[in-house]
Amino acid sequence: MLPKLINPDPGGPPPGLPQDHDVADVLSTLDAEIELNRLLPNLVVSEATALLIDGNNWFKVANRLGMRINYGPLRKILAARCDLQVATIYVAHDKTRIEDRGFLHSLRQSGYTCKTRRLRKSDVEGKRVVTKTNVDVSLTIGAMLLDPDIKHVIIGSCDGDFVELVEELHQTRKVSIIGIGGGNDVGMSRSLIKSGDSYYDLLKMGNGVVVPKR
Repeated sequence: MLPKLINPDPGGPPPGLPQDHDVADVLSTLDAEIELNRLLPNLVVSEATALLIDGNNWFKVANRLGMRINYGPLRKILAARCDLQVATIYVAHDKTRIEDRGFLHSLRQSGYTCKTRRLRKSDVEGKRVVTKTNVDVSLTIGAMLLDPDIKHVIIGSCDGDFVELVEELHQTRKVSIIGIGGGNDVGMSRSLIKSGDSYYDLLKMGNGVVVPKR
């Protein structure tokens, strides 16, 4: 004879079965995953993919919005949905700043390859000021040198200067854009959005990818 289940709470489920709040949590997680998959079309688990990020451009646009980007959660989200073989961020930085060195260390800890160049500075009216911060050329060269086995390239930038690169890559690969916001109101180039097969908006991803600056 099978033993009877003893339920200390006649109004609740038998022991071992999920509680109502557990079911709600599971359903909420499933809903979030479904929505995230909708926001990230064209990602294929078995498809070799490369993520190339213009770090200075993202920092500038996010800073303008009073936000900061958490690169670790972003990489995990993408890696769970494609064969992310390359995750490279291009950054022009000041080697004398402790904050910059710490930022690069955290990126490497999160699984990124960092391609760096020194900030170019000049004397203007007796003051040392930054006169060059973009890494467009470095990213473009990196994209053109990708292994032919990479079938999907994701360009992380808001800069419309990459439209020609996207058009060139389109000859042999699928190309998507990942940026911040939906248009020029925040510095995101509409022409860059339209140039890709898909557009992924960091502001809509949730999961702590973009958060207010502290």
